[in-house]
Amino acid sequence: MNSFISSSGEVSSDSTNMFCGQSNSTLCREIWAKTLLLQAQALVASLVCAPHFACITTSHRLVGAVCGLLYSTFWLVVYMQGVVASIRAMSDKTVGALMLLRDLPIIPCFIGLALRSVWAAYMCYKTRTLVVESEEPLVVDHQVKHVKALFAPLSKDVQHPTTLLEKLKRKVRSQLYPFFKLPTRIVSIAFVQLIVIYYAALTLTPIGVETRRLVIFFLSENTSERNTIIAIFEGVWITASLIGVISSVIYVILFVINYRHNVIYIYKGMKSSLMEGSSTAHKLMAQSLRLPGYQIAYIVWGLVVMFGAVAVIGAILAFGIFFLAKLNLLTSVLQSLAQTLSVPAITIGLFYLQVLFVRMFLMQPKLHPEDKGHLSTSTTGYMAYVGTLLVDNAHNNPCMRVFCAVLTRLSCREDQKAAYGIQFLPEPRTLGSNSRAARRWHLAYTLVKNPDLLSRRKLALLLTRGLEESVITYDAIDKAQSAGETNTNEVCILGMEVDSTSVSQVVLSPKQEEGT
Repeated sequence: MNSFISSSGEVSSDSTNMFCGQSNSTLCREIWAKTLLLQAQALVASLVCAPHFACITTSHRLVGAVCGLLYSTFWLVVYMQGVVASIRAMSDKTVGALMLLRDLPIIPCFIGLALRSVWAAYMCYKTRTLVVESEEPLVVDHQVKHVKALFAPLSKDVQHPTTLLEKLKRKVRSQLYPFFKLPTRIVSIAFVQLIVIYYAALTLTPIGVETRRLVIFFLSENTSERNTIIAIFEGVWITASLIGVISSVIYVILFVINYRHNVIYIYKGMKSSLMEGSSTAHKLMAQSLRLPGYQIAYIVWGLVVMFGAVAVIGAILAFGIFFLAKLNLLTSVLQSLAQTLSVPAITIGLFYLQVLFVRMFLMQPKLHPEDKGHLSTSTTGYMAYVGTLLVDNAHNNPCMRVFCAVLTRLSCREDQKAAYGIQFLPEPRTLGSNSRAARRWHLAYTLVKNPDLLSRRKLALLLTRGLEESVITYDAIDKAQSAGETNTNEVCILGMEVDSTSVSQVVLSPKQEEGT
């Protein structure tokens, strides 16, 4: 998974660099030409990074490791040379530092891929395996553990938590789901989102520098509060940037946590909380393919909206307090606001306190499928998320995969039985103290399931043992039948009754059978 994440980070970093550098291109003036150029650059970046995925997924492990090491080292050297050359060419140290920070996520990705290739080559040398079968296992280890945990009996000696700290610990542990692993696709999406947030934060820095220059340009040099206004502007800009970046990172973490929580509920069959959408397979697959694009768009727009809202509100509050303090009106304004807002603030606080009390002690949150969800169903991003959950449930449900693995094993056993033409016991068991009785029972079971072996066994016994000890002559049987005995005489073979008319007229004595 780490290798795929590193490769995805490399692709996203290259694509983001190309997107950020698109505005500086003077070759294309029209918007449609810039769009085509951007698509071509993204295609080139994907083709350049495609050999990394090929080296990771190939069945020829040693060849893939060597090629991956050489390819990663080559591009690492190329990027390092480009970064060093660009830093030397820049006269401004701030711009050089920004360029170094811009290329910083790509360098660890290349280093991680190179180390992964070295480890893969070492494992090939250690295990003496150069080629691995391309067939992937039907069930992964954590899926088997997940199903075993579902079938595990509950302990009767469970101690209920008494203190608040113990309750919180138990609640956190119950939400960890130790036998659940996130899909590689979801982890890659989260990693790409973090890279986009990183580049957005780097983009806000030069924008803030240019905006600060404009503020300084419009302020006259004779203004006594010039330094104070610049300091307020810098504080508001930095605060808005930090809040926007932190909120975006929290959104990524919540996305991963909610995805895990929702997919666990869907594994259990609880789909009532999901809004009904398209149910066809191809539509669900198409919706799941749109999820990465929607998540990246949500991250970008969320960061921009949060930054703008915090910047505007912070600027209004900061400059309002500054000018009120300058006019010596801050104390009177704060007193009047406190007197005016005290009554509604106390009323609203008591109202929400009552709501919190009722929700915690009198009412429990409950989701109904009848709840209105027009806004949710009209959002294509939400439907893409639902489609991804359903596709993941259809492909990676642990119970379904373990059940399919059991059926596959049983079908393989049935094919082996059909190939031999003999039905054996389902599972060979270890013999106990009464091994003779167990052997007799196994022999009887085999003879019942394979009637054609009955005559062969009798013939073998006739050849190995004398006819005078093991055969009742046909003359004796004819005399017995002529004397009026029944035609359905039953002979006992190992304690089992068999019709004498359907088998050869051979009877084994108990002493002879004990020797077998």
